[in-house]
Amino acid sequence: MNKNIIFNKTILLDVKAGEKGLRQSDAIFKHIKNFTTIVDKQNIEILAVCASQKPRDLEGSYMPVFMVSNSIGLLIANLVGAKYIPYSHQENHISAVYNHLNLNQDNFFGVHLSGGTTEILKCSKHDYKYSTDIISATMDISAGQLLDRLAVSMGYSFPGGKYIDDLASNVSNVKELSEIKKRINLNISLKEYGFHFSGIETKLKKYIDIYSNEVISKLAIDIIGETLVQGIKK
Repeated sequence: MNKNIIFNKTILLDVKAGEKGLRQSDAIFKHIKNFTTIVDKQNIEILAVCASQKPRDLEGSYMPVFMVSNSIGLLIANLVGAKYIPYSHQENHISAVYNHLNLNQDNFFGVHLSGGTTEILKCSKHDYKYSTDIISATMDISAGQLLDRLAVSMGYSFPGGKYIDDLASNVSNVKELSEIKKRINLNISLKEYGFHFSGIETKLKKYIDIYSNEVISKLAIDIIGETLVQGIKK
């Protein structure tokens, strides 16, 4: 949905080659530095300002980097006399899909996949806010971390999702892929209502020099999907 977007600009944070992410202090610095370059003067009336305040809408949920968006968002709102609406990072993920799909129910299930989170959620919508209960979640690294770490190990830059996605799309021989999966004994790790991806990372890294980057990427994406499907079924 367009939602009458009249201006949109984003800048990915730079990560040095070979590194798998950013420290919070570096991320804060880069966010502040980038903000001054993306502000564009628009002749519009600002009625409300929305910004990410914390990782989840829970008491005690905290991450230093969100101090940047929360502080700048609140400052802008106060300066122009607009309403300030703080969101959580997780609510932004949920809201993006909710609005894109034009959903019309207040209670639904959602899957939150991002660089640092992999969770199956029971969600409830309250006006413009969302409350969530975790039904199932990763017990170690997230799906995004698995893909990023594999990409960096194969020589690509961080974040690696786009490379993994492009590489995996080139694999069409389903039978051969299935045989490789059996050969290396690549199985989902689902215990009770939690699952694990670190073991999959370790195993796939062993075969980077044996199989093509396309095959490794496809195996990673498939095992993430299979894990989530089984988690949802349970």
